[in-house]
Amino acid sequence: MPNWKSLILTQKGADLQAKAEIGRVLEFTCIKVGSGILSQGEKLEELTDLVKVEQVLGIADKVFEKEGTCEITSSITNSDLTEGYFCRELGIYAHDPDLGEILYAVTIDDSPDYIPAKGTATAISQEFALHINFGNAEHVIAYIDVNGIATVGYVQSMIKTIKRIVEPTIDEILEDRYVPIPEQPDDDPDRDILTGLKVITNEDIDNIAI
Repeated sequence: MPNWKSLILTQKGADLQAKAEIGRVLEFTCIKVGSGILSQGEKLEELTDLVKVEQVLGIADKVFEKEGTCEITSSITNSDLTEGYFCRELGIYAHDPDLGEILYAVTIDDSPDYIPAKGTATAISQEFALHINFGNAEHVIAYIDVNGIATVGYVQSMIKTIKRIVEPTIDEILEDRYVPIPEQPDDDPDRDILTGLKVITNEDIDNIAI
């Protein structure tokens, strides 16, 4: 879906943005895509919902790219879609502490892709990201849908996080479990004649406390 225009804040989204600028939490809840077309004279910023919602997508990840900017990642699939549609509109929803869930920002595609229903010859599974600018990204959070699809970027991010946690722990475990082999007499039958090192036997292993 490469034809999306820039995201436009809705009027309620702008109000919520103003609240976030003074320290209120801005919590993204989901992304919706639809097939609707604006009526004549209707403006995107006046919308309170998509014209015709077709799918509700979970948020897979949120990454701060730089000061004031964050990336919201999601995926679209037709694995549970009963009827195909042209994907013309996309909205990101957020929780307003005074109003509940609102349509925060919206965009449209003038040359939309067709999303076929499940069971057809074409299977759709596509990751995409929304880049959003804020005055203070520290007050931005995203509701992560644990039942949603884990995108490639999210999986890679989690792998890096797990490695940062696990690798030092493994090193500590190996260091703690290291058992030096005591010096053996030269006439010890288990000592390797060429290297001078003691050969570890099954009995030795059984005697090591784990």
